[in-house]
Amino acid sequence: MDRKLAVALLALLLLLQFAIHWEMRRAYFFSDEGYYLTYSWLTQQGQVIYRDFHDNHAPGIAMLGGALFFLFGPEFEAARLAVAFAQMGTTVAIFLLARKFYGARAALISAAFYAIAVPIIGGAWFVIEPFFTLFASFSALLLYEYAFAKKQNPTFALAAGLLAGCALAFKQPGALFILFGAAAVLLADGRKKDSARFAGLAWFIAGAAAIPLLLSVYFALNGALWQFIYDTVIFNIIVKGSRDAGVYVALEELLILFLLIWLGIMLVHQTMKQRKGARFMQNAFLLAWALSCAFLAFPRFNVFHLMASIPPLAIFLGSVIPQNFGRLFEEEKRFAADVLKVSTLLVFAGILAFASLSIYLASFEQNGVAPLETVADAVQSKAAPNDTIQAFPAFPEVYFFSKRLPATSYIAEDPWVANPEIDADMRRQLEAARPAVIIYSNFTSRDYPPPQDFLPLSDAYVRGNYSVYAEFTRLITQDRNVTLYLMERKAA
Repeated sequence: MDRKLAVALLALLLLLQFAIHWEMRRAYFFSDEGYYLTYSWLTQQGQVIYRDFHDNHAPGIAMLGGALFFLFGPEFEAARLAVAFAQMGTTVAIFLLARKFYGARAALISAAFYAIAVPIIGGAWFVIEPFFTLFASFSALLLYEYAFAKKQNPTFALAAGLLAGCALAFKQPGALFILFGAAAVLLADGRKKDSARFAGLAWFIAGAAAIPLLLSVYFALNGALWQFIYDTVIFNIIVKGSRDAGVYVALEELLILFLLIWLGIMLVHQTMKQRKGARFMQNAFLLAWALSCAFLAFPRFNVFHLMASIPPLAIFLGSVIPQNFGRLFEEEKRFAADVLKVSTLLVFAGILAFASLSIYLASFEQNGVAPLETVADAVQSKAAPNDTIQAFPAFPEVYFFSKRLPATSYIAEDPWVANPEIDADMRRQLEAARPAVIIYSNFTSRDYPPPQDFLPLSDAYVRGNYSVYAEFTRLITQDRNVTLYLMERKAA
């Protein structure tokens, strides 16, 4: 395929991808977005994550979102459009890498699959995964440039390490992606016979370590280094662990998951079948990349957590669909392999058709953030701009939409992380701050008991000192419903 034609088709695909995200810029609000929007807004307000408010996630999205809101204002659409550009960047990375693997036609197929299918599994949400996937994909592109080149350029190894470090800043399991990158660089360095045999590995590790080091310096200067280490590492291992483990898959996500599993099995098969040569090295590279990112989906499995594993599978998909269908079934010994390829093509076409229909229907969906804005208006009616409020025990998006600061350092406390020490400290902070409004959330879910069951001291304080002035229901439709009671302080 002519290079100019391929670039033109890629540009059209990117326009289509942007149009999809534009249609979804206010559609269906996902509950996890509430955490990241609020963390980003609080960062933009000058607060320091881990010091001024608790969070067990890596700081990348709070810092990126804070910078985004500083430049463009704390608007929901700005956050969703930032995701759109991140996803478009990932599409470009997939195209560039797939073209190096299998040519321009395969690259367009790979890029089209990612661009059109990913919005079905939450690719438009302001969550961690789109940004992690962006950095990991460009890191993999540079790793390929280093590992498969006849002469290794250490600049590529350094840049790949820096991008891998950026991915780690968004999600802790990114450490496994760094191990994948180090292994790819090490294997390439092993082919050298000069004195600088392992220089590439040293540059990659230096790049990957630079980002965590800079973050550590930032938090040390702001008096939050120990809390940064505790919240992101120790807390997740010792306190949280796998207490929030579960599997959450919607019907439309199940179809995408089926195709991803199908592609993964085929990739493993092709890798084991060809155990030498350039094609084996390429398949092994893609397989190791996909596996290194798959751990983002554990222990709480959602299909969108697999987003960072989709680019290598999408690239492999471009090689599975034959570029010359006239040669199918010509040779009897290839019949079984061609049946597998054609069946995969049919599944792929079906998924894309379903994706197009889903996106079309999503454009008619009710404004997903309108109910949240209604709640925010009710909060603002009782809380002045300088007043503090408290979402108890969760529902953190209310801070962002109402633009009211939290009364405590506990933005949201879920039952799988709450303990008596947290409960006692939260009550002390509530008594000291005396928030103007309490947003009391009572979830209906198999894994989410009433607040009094896991935060009894704080719950008793709220019930004893506040009274309900407004009520909202069924604002969450994922796997649980919620009743919100907006409460103001009782008259003395």
